[in-house]
Amino acid sequence: MTKMNLKLRIFIYFVIAAILPTLLFWMLTYAKIDSNLESHYHDLTYKSIQSYIKEVDQFFEKQSNIVNSIAKAYTYIDNSNQGIAAFLQKQADINEHFLNLYVVKVNGELITNTGKVMKYSDYTLNTSYRLAAEHQTLVWLEPYEDEISRLKTFGLAVPVYNKNNEMEGVLVANLTYDFIKDVISSTEILSNPEILLLNKKGDIKFTSNLEFSKFESITQNDFLLQNVSKDILNNMQGTHDIENNSNSWLCTFATMKTNDWKIVVLYNANRIIENVGIINQDIYNSIAIFGVGIILLAFLLSIYLSNSISKPLLKLRDGVQELSLGNLDHTITLKGMDEIKVVADTFNQMSFNLKKSYKDLFNRTEELYEKNEYLQEMNAELEASYEQLGATMEQLNESEEKYRKLVNNISDLVIVLNTDQEIVYVNSSVENILGYPESQIIGKSLKDVIKDDLNQTTLTASYENDYNEFQLRMTTPVGSSLYLEGSTRRITEQGRVVGIQAIARDITQRKRMEDELHIRYNELQAINKIANAVTGTLDLDEILEIAADQIMTVSQGLCCIVGLLEENNEFVLKSIKGIKLEDMSLVNVDATKNRAIQLIGSQRYFVIEHKGEEVLPSEYFKILHREDGYRFTLFNPIVSHDKQIGLISTILKNKPSQELAELITSMANNIALSIDNAKAYENVKTSYLKTVQSLVSTIEAKDMYTESHSVRVAKYATYIANELKMDKNYLEDIWVAGVLHDIGKIGISDSILNKTERLTDEEYQLVKQHPEIAYKILSNIGLDPRIMNAVRHHHERYDGKGYPDGLDGENINIMAAIISVADAFDAITSERSYKQPKSLELGIEELNYWKGIQFNPHIVDIFTLAFMGNKEDLIQIHEDKEVKFF
Repeated sequence: MTKMNLKLRIFIYFVIAAILPTLLFWMLTYAKIDSNLESHYHDLTYKSIQSYIKEVDQFFEKQSNIVNSIAKAYTYIDNSNQGIAAFLQKQADINEHFLNLYVVKVNGELITNTGKVMKYSDYTLNTSYRLAAEHQTLVWLEPYEDEISRLKTFGLAVPVYNKNNEMEGVLVANLTYDFIKDVISSTEILSNPEILLLNKKGDIKFTSNLEFSKFESITQNDFLLQNVSKDILNNMQGTHDIENNSNSWLCTFATMKTNDWKIVVLYNANRIIENVGIINQDIYNSIAIFGVGIILLAFLLSIYLSNSISKPLLKLRDGVQELSLGNLDHTITLKGMDEIKVVADTFNQMSFNLKKSYKDLFNRTEELYEKNEYLQEMNAELEASYEQLGATMEQLNESEEKYRKLVNNISDLVIVLNTDQEIVYVNSSVENILGYPESQIIGKSLKDVIKDDLNQTTLTASYENDYNEFQLRMTTPVGSSLYLEGSTRRITEQGRVVGIQAIARDITQRKRMEDELHIRYNELQAINKIANAVTGTLDLDEILEIAADQIMTVSQGLCCIVGLLEENNEFVLKSIKGIKLEDMSLVNVDATKNRAIQLIGSQRYFVIEHKGEEVLPSEYFKILHREDGYRFTLFNPIVSHDKQIGLISTILKNKPSQELAELITSMANNIALSIDNAKAYENVKTSYLKTVQSLVSTIEAKDMYTESHSVRVAKYATYIANELKMDKNYLEDIWVAGVLHDIGKIGISDSILNKTERLTDEEYQLVKQHPEIAYKILSNIGLDPRIMNAVRHHHERYDGKGYPDGLDGENINIMAAIISVADAFDAITSERSYKQPKSLELGIEELNYWKGIQFNPHIVDIFTLAFMGNKEDLIQIHEDKEVKFF
């Protein structure tokens, strides 16, 4: 009966523990889902509507951008009626979704994209012309009947201008009403939304609902939006929940960026409730099936657990009863490896241990009687040992005194701290090392004695770890700096830390020697960097920047200024490095230059002390004097061939040493050497460029029409490369490539080059050989490979139809692509034996016509932007005037 009661109780407990939480979770989950699902579905619908409105707004904005771009392109076209018609036809072919395109000219004519010129009436009186001319910008036209097709359309109108920025008329582009209807109604985001398009006054210009079409404005009585019409018209965007008769509506509206029209979307909220109800029913069915399964599983699991737990417990109960009756041989046998099996094994072991302990207790009782006599004998022996311990203590006291004398006589400092970080012991070296008498330091905190480098975290950690090495800096009572090095050991009693013992020695002299070596190392590094710069680059500005940086490093100065004396005796500041240079206007470069010119003439370094700020040349130096301790200026001349060519000015807090002055003088000598090298390189480069230009001029003399062509191509190409932010070396190389690009024509007959008629196929094939001829001529004179490739490939085309190698796209190196554009531009705008020159504007227009076909589109775009922004430079190149790029 007892077994059945226990098993039943366990079964009931497990059933309750498993089923009740499941039912509670089931009920709470369903309630939570039911309360939140409708709200989330409602919010999701609003977001879907807003996404759709954004798509429609983007469509209208795209049409505005297309029409604006057509109007901008109008500036560059032939403004005759035939030219305008051809332009409109081309744009209509590109933008096929427009019903038609036409231009109303200021004289009242209307020119269509079909080439038709209409003069039946004064078309400047049309609304489209009047609104665009009045606002001088693009306007959207409300639905109207088109002049040409007589269809209901939406229109866009924008003024157009000629090259002199004079208004020539108004460009009108029409989109059919049905096309706009298809765009607005094509949403797949929602099912059957109601859509309205309003003007600024609230007039309904489009609706997808036939029932709404009987209303002209949302402000009319009985219209479902009448109550919220003011909010819609006065705000850029918003949402509303509207109740109308038996229907609930979600209303979302937004203002289009292009024309300030309103898009209003209405969605029947009853559909949301229906959808939520369907989803709720599905969720309820799923939860019900899941709950029944969980309950069934819990029931079966409870039966299994009840049996698996109750059987071992009953066996354990029987075993305990046997043990209580004195049966120490009773054991419990259980199968398995769970915790109850461990308890059974422990019970068996306990039974065995009790049986063994009983036997041991009996045996030890007998042994105690035997050992009692032995303990009495040991007591007598302990009394004799106590007398010997007293003698040993006297010897230990004598040894401690010897240890104390040893510690006091060593040269290193010994300090002992208690757990409060207070000094409880120091040896006699404390006065020699720290400068404090022993009597003044005992009882003080270590933080009060060593104030400079004492790290509180490290000091606290010393009570947890021993340190084999530490270093710190302190100030002695007389104000001098002292550096210490040492180690720490913890003092323990019965496993507890009761203090710290530290041993330290004075390493001040060693530290000063290390600092001196570091300074000398920095000086050597500075000289080495300047020397490397002198031998590694011919860029004088880069060398002077490095020199100023290194002088700041070795001198620990506030500022360093390097200036050079040009050939016209004008002093030019080349590099300024220092602190607080964020506002360069405070430096007053002109005043600084005047001060430096006054000091030119001396070939030895000299120092000026500034006791007051009145004589300083600019506000910047006065700030350094006032706030940063500026007191001395070290001047070092830069001398080349016994002539002073520059000056280095170093701004310092302290008076410079002779060693520092001589070090900077050495740097100045290296700078003088780099100046000589740079000038020599510049002379060689100038001579080289003049030789190349003379050679090409000789070749161009064969063709009176191409005289100076190569030099202009070089200038145009260098101009484009400069716009691409290429470096100086690249500009020099593309200049050479541009000058030499047609040198291969030396191998072409003069009769072919100067022929005024059309070349025969054989003659054209000979002319096409000139890039390869040029490549062979230049291959043995050591030019850079990119110059050689640019000369060889300057007639390659972007579509791969060029010569000599048929390269295409990005396979044509960028230098060749630049020269190709420059060569074509000069050919278009220059006179030839077979044609008259075109204007620079038409040259740019023709490059744009062929971009992506013959020319690299990126290069043409860069050249076009440069022309529009800085036309004067290109005019100077076209007129063979001097233009300097490097």
